[in-house]
Amino acid sequence: MSEIRHMSGTRRGRRGAILAVVMLLLIVLFVMGMTLLSVKNTQAKSSMMMRFGKMAKYIALAGMENARVKLMKDLDFPPEDIIEDHCFTYAEELQFPDGSPSAGYYVVTVDATRNDPKEDSFDRTIRVTAVGVATERDGSIVASHRITAVLDASVTTRGSTALNPFRYQFVEWQEHGTL
Repeated sequence: MSEIRHMSGTRRGRRGAILAVVMLLLIVLFVMGMTLLSVKNTQAKSSMMMRFGKMAKYIALAGMENARVKLMKDLDFPPEDIIEDHCFTYAEELQFPDGSPSAGYYVVTVDATRNDPKEDSFDRTIRVTAVGVATERDGSIVASHRITAVLDASVTTRGSTALNPFRYQFVEWQEHGTL
């Protein structure tokens, strides 16, 4: 009879050891699952920030192109009565065609202060700075991107009376990244 009791005690010990191993395995699997969820959550947030950063960059590019086209086509831009020291800043909000909340806005500064009005028309440049701001649907700012560029505003080419074929083209370009 003691033999039978001894075997049943060994079985209980094995069952207890198996239960402990299963519990340990479940804890390890739980920790691995939580780690995987945390990594995926971080990747999703990083992906959203990259998306908003690119959106801010494209908004800044839209501001740069807007200023370049206005300088090239609109004779009244920038308005003479508003400019102080040949510097002008304006902002425009970008609306989606379907009427949904805006994606953001850009702020553009057109700076011609380095030009001497007494000098010839060549060597004239205009520094344009555009800051693109991406916003959430509630209007909160999520990313911004700044670009600074110099436009060639010379009417003629250097040392010639020929018209400048590169007038209002960017001759310098600096991106300051997502802020």
